Amino acid sequence: MEFLTTYGWALLVAIVVIGALAYFGVLSPGKFVPDSCQLAGQVSCVAMNIGENGQTLKFSIQNNVGKVIDLVSVEAKGDFESDSKNIVCTNDATVTPTDNIRPGATGEVGLDCSGSTVQGISRGDVVDLVVTITYRIQATGFEASASGPVHFRAP
Repeated sequence: MEFLTTYGWALLVAIVVIGALAYFGVLSPGKFVPDSCQLAGQVSCVAMNIGENGQTLKFSIQNNVGKVIDLVSVEAKGDFESDSKNIVCTNDATVTPTDNIRPGATGEVGLDCSGSTVQGISRGDVVDLVVTITYRIQATGFEASASGPVHFRAP
């Protein structure tokens, strides 16, 4: 019976330590997840780059539509570190190497987040955004969009 009391206290101390680590964010699983960019639809995210100041995002996207597309708009919304601080980014309308993306080719899209509350992001904060890319198929004039989650750590 004595060993139950001894090990009971040890178990209680272990639970308190694990609770404290979780409370202070040491055990936060979001800190161990790599940067990711996933788009659902016929436009896929190949790579993502975060500017040094954390206020610009660049996406390398691939055209899987099968026809030439023009990008209409790119928007990113979300929050970080479970706070209610909203982030809204707008595109700076840069697509390289041309203003359209041919089938199977990739193009870069830049987002400027400096006009939102993104200034509150500190180095190392985990940021979760939902990116929506609207594009127009040149051959038909039909507009469609691809959206998906983006997860990264602020540089």
